[in-house]
Amino acid sequence: MDDIYDHLRHIIQIGAGNNIGLGCDFDGIETTPEGIEGVQSLKHFGENLAEAFDEETSYKIMEGNFYAFFKRYFEG
Repeated sequence: MDDIYDHLRHIIQIGAGNNIGLGCDFDGIETTPEGIEGVQSLKHFGENLAEAFDEETSYKIMEGNFYAFFKRYFEG
């Protein structure tokens, strides 16, 4: 998972932290990143994410950015 966190840090450093969203569609991939076996790993991933980053960043990656996107483009 360290490689994933490094990649996320890079995206945040270049100013795109509000554009990251964690997807959980594993169809069509032959292997998953080490430490991610499938959707059953997302809770553990989220817990580790909160330790690797602050709570606000973790929330944005796990759900907040998706929520903001859908609210902006699909609300009423």
